[in-house]
Amino acid sequence: MAKGRKLQYATDTVCASFDDWKSASITWNRTATGDVEVTSPVFRDNKFVYAKVLTLSRVYEWILIDAFKK
Repeated sequence: MAKGRKLQYATDTVCASFDDWKSASITWNRTATGDVEVTSPVFRDNKFVYAKVLTLSRVYEWILIDAFKK
């Protein structure tokens, strides 16, 4: 029997400026089913795409601790 919550990835949040992107953070939102959606801010200019990455240490923390919180 599976326990815990699923970690799902939602559509990225597009920021209007680089300053908005710098001040934004990855967000965690609980769905109606109790799972959690992760959304990352992203900013695109003419040459680059800036995105914030979910770190491996945060994923491990989710797997070991947060997935089992009520």
